[in-house]
Amino acid sequence: MEEIKKLRKEDLSTEVSSFSFSKDDIGRNAEFANQYAVMQEYAGKNHAGFVNPAVHFLSALSFLRDGNAENALAEFRILYQIMPNDPLVRRYYATLLSICRREFPAGLTAADGFDFPLDENCVYVLSAVGRSPSLKQVAVYFPLMTAWPVCEFYPQPFSGVTVLAGGRTYSSWLLADMNSIFAWEYEQRLPGIITRIVLSTAVKEGAYYGSMAAVGASDMNSE
Repeated sequence: MEEIKKLRKEDLSTEVSSFSFSKDDIGRNAEFANQYAVMQEYAGKNHAGFVNPAVHFLSALSFLRDGNAENALAEFRILYQIMPNDPLVRRYYATLLSICRREFPAGLTAADGFDFPLDENCVYVLSAVGRSPSLKQVAVYFPLMTAWPVCEFYPQPFSGVTVLAGGRTYSSWLLADMNSIFAWEYEQRLPGIITRIVLSTAVKEGAYYGSMAAVGASDMNSE
């Protein structure tokens, strides 16, 4: 009888301890692998890391409206460091450098700035296209069934907006791609997510098998 209980305990321990997962195992589950591939495509477009360019742009506009050009310059400097080749970012940064009478970096001159003041007699049109991404749970077997969070992206109903003002047409400018920012952050946090899920699943399954072993031992003792 003792030998039977020992063998059962060893079998249960082996089944729980064999559960492991890493990023290299993603291809073992088709649904998770497909979601992960889409996420990587978006994450590859992000060059700002955890920084959201829209935050610094809106902060800069707020400082401009308050007449604080120095703080606005600091915000546009961050934008310029994130997006040095973006035409509009370069124009804003050049304009603030001129206002604050600061030295221009190589490749940027006062002529690159706007020819009108940014803090008066101008209208800023900001738009958010479509829905931001979210997380959803899918059932994944690695080899035990677990609920895993994956990124869910939504199609954009339109690509941008067009504004008619002063007899001229202005097209919207992509400032922040929330899909790429969200996906990049998810990818960076994935190792931690994996660790938490693996530990949580191992603990839950270990408790389950432990209780089953206890029940089995109780049944055998009753005999």
